[in-house]
Amino acid sequence: MAVHTQKYKDAFGTYIPKLMKYLGTQNKTTQIYINSITEGIVFYAYINKVDPTVFQKTVIRQKPNEIGFVHAIDLGNIHITTKSIDEIYCLSRGNMNKTLYVTNINSLKTNELEKVVIVFNPGNSINTSGLVYNVNDVKNKNLFCQKQN
Repeated sequence: MAVHTQKYKDAFGTYIPKLMKYLGTQNKTTQIYINSITEGIVFYAYINKVDPTVFQKTVIRQKPNEIGFVHAIDLGNIHITTKSIDEIYCLSRGNMNKTLYVTNINSLKTNELEKVVIVFNPGNSINTSGLVYNVNDVKNKNLFCQKQN
């Protein structure tokens, strides 16, 4: 038997509906990179009521994993990534579109960002569960970005 107190509320992803609704308000040209929320695209599609036919026709899936499960990795302007925020900055540098980086890791170590666009909290002051960074707000535009192949 397991007992989950309020302090572990984030384990149930209670912040995800608010986070996905916020992402759904973004312009479709805004590139959104979701890190650390494996099923972020499925959550996004469900919460924002993406037409299932449109989803099936436009979603991009990764290759099956070792147990045969296939995760959605791209849906229009929404992307699942394992890249760091600095890597996303380098990928999006020169792109005129707004770029957001979404993570549920509150120990993001970068001094390059001016601000968090928005923080989604599970309703207690103990855990921060959803962080959305505007990659375009990078202070130090001199990050060393290797040319992408």
